[in-house]
Amino acid sequence: MIIASELLTLINASSISYTEIGGIKGLIEQGIFENESQLSNLLSFLSYQVFPHEAYDGMFEDLFRENFTKTQYEAVFDLGFIEYHSEIKNHNIPGEPEDWDDFGWLKLTAQGQKVLDQLENI
Repeated sequence: MIIASELLTLINASSISYTEIGGIKGLIEQGIFENESQLSNLLSFLSYQVFPHEAYDGMFEDLFRENFTKTQYEAVFDLGFIEYHSEIKNHNIPGEPEDWDDFGWLKLTAQGQKVLDQLENI
């Protein structure tokens, strides 16, 4: 238990901030993204993802089909550009019995929206 706690502390300490990596230019220079357009496209793509019944299957297939990498996906979360939200909602079709279950979605954070706005003005 102590070792696990220490590992978690090290992982948290190793996270890097958006400013530390050098902003948009740093993300490209580090090889995480090929160009500004790729980062913009990923943020836009993720901000429209919804997950009825918290089923993520198709999202990851679409992510790779659009030529985004796992590293890019993880980077936008690690840098605080995207966050996951969920709530319990009724998923029923009108006229059918209620179907309450978790409903999740991805949303741009204020920082993520700022980055996307910057990219649109480049």
